[in-house]
Amino acid sequence: MKAWKSPIRILIVFLIVLSVWASFNWDGLNPLFWLNQLFHFFLLIVPGFAIYQLTLRLKLIKPTRWEHRLITSLILFLLFDPIFPWWVFLTLGLITEPLQRWFRVPTGPIINPAALAAIGLSLVGQFPTWWGTNFSPRLDIIPGGMSAVMFLTVPVAGYVAYKYRKLQIVATALVAFAVAYLLVVRSNPLGIMFEGTFVFFLLVMAIEPKTSPALQKQQWLYGALLGLLVVLFIEAGLLGIWIEPYAGALVVINLFFSLYRNKTLLLAKLKKSPTQPTVPTPVPVVQSSAQTPLA
Repeated sequence: MKAWKSPIRILIVFLIVLSVWASFNWDGLNPLFWLNQLFHFFLLIVPGFAIYQLTLRLKLIKPTRWEHRLITSLILFLLFDPIFPWWVFLTLGLITEPLQRWFRVPTGPIINPAALAAIGLSLVGQFPTWWGTNFSPRLDIIPGGMSAVMFLTVPVAGYVAYKYRKLQIVATALVAFAVAYLLVVRSNPLGIMFEGTFVFFLLVMAIEPKTSPALQKQQWLYGALLGLLVVLFIEAGLLGIWIEPYAGALVVINLFFSLYRNKTLLLAKLKKSPTQPTVPTPVPVVQSSAQTPLA
């Protein structure tokens, strides 16, 4: 029971509850719809698990925690809505496991695997809708309305971010986003900041422990650049250059900080001199201590 009080297990429970709530909000208790939802989740998690077991048996990777695969699958389930064709979920299930197991540095994955998979699917025209992070009922307290999901996301995911000591990232990203949005887009940012999706993105994906910095000074910079990048991707979309703003910003900032944090190791590998041929060490001749008899 104690294990389920850990931040990673609390996050799993939160994502499961959110997935069930979003599905119920979409089509109530329709049995066919729920079977379809279960099929989509099956396609997300089973292919990746099969790839993991195969590569583990072949000794191509080291064992990893099952929670990471489950969290990634649940996030993708909340990003891609039930209208997407089945092959989208199958593709996500097939590519996510290799992305997070093989594109790594010693400290962990280089890029948040859910964000990277979302960007990969957007290249073939399948953009995430974030349907499970922002849905009705809504409260008319901000432009466009605030989703009731916020009353679940903020306390639960916020607690997880607090336990991971990553709330500085969230606060800095919100401030940087608000300022940059006012200056670049010249519009009220509150409708985006508190409708539900952006807060989920920050509290669940942006503060992922393995791909976000742990040092306080780096967290300030990470959050500020992330907020700025989201605005720049939104502005690019308004100009006709569409890249999913949240996933795109997270991929860029994860890549930058992963390379920065591991620059010493990467430079050492680049500067490593070629292996020199081994020269056998001569064996010294040891004279016997016995006296040679006189003739």
